[in-house]
Amino acid sequence: MSLTEDDRRWLLDQLEGHRDENRRWVLELRDEDRRWTIERSAEQREEDRRWVLELRDAERQWVLELRDAERQWVLELRDAERQWVLEQFREHRELLETVETRLLTEFHKWASPMEARQRTHTATLRAIDLELESLNERVKRLEEDAA
Repeated sequence: MSLTEDDRRWLLDQLEGHRDENRRWVLELRDEDRRWTIERSAEQREEDRRWVLELRDAERQWVLELRDAERQWVLELRDAERQWVLEQFREHRELLETVETRLLTEFHKWASPMEARQRTHTATLRAIDLELESLNERVKRLEEDAA
């Protein structure tokens, strides 16, 4: 069966009509796809922005928690060091008191005889000064009587 010329034209017109219709449909589909992509892109950007903000807030919260944990650790460490220093001071305080007592005792042993000697020397020097003054007065009187 062969096609007549009229049938062929009619078939070609039909095919061309479908081709034009398919082209319009493809162009519409492409435009629709482009609009959908743009809308989806805007939605995705908004979703990404929200995600970034949530992530940033979570990171801030984590940093604050970490900072609080570090601060707590530092305070505990400082308290432990203070406690250690106080214990060391208590342990060495008795030793220091013993050394201090020994030093004061030895100084007292040395200073007591020195103080006694100093008093003796002071009394002796006062007596000598009085005697010297008395002799000076006698010499002055004798010189006055002789003159």
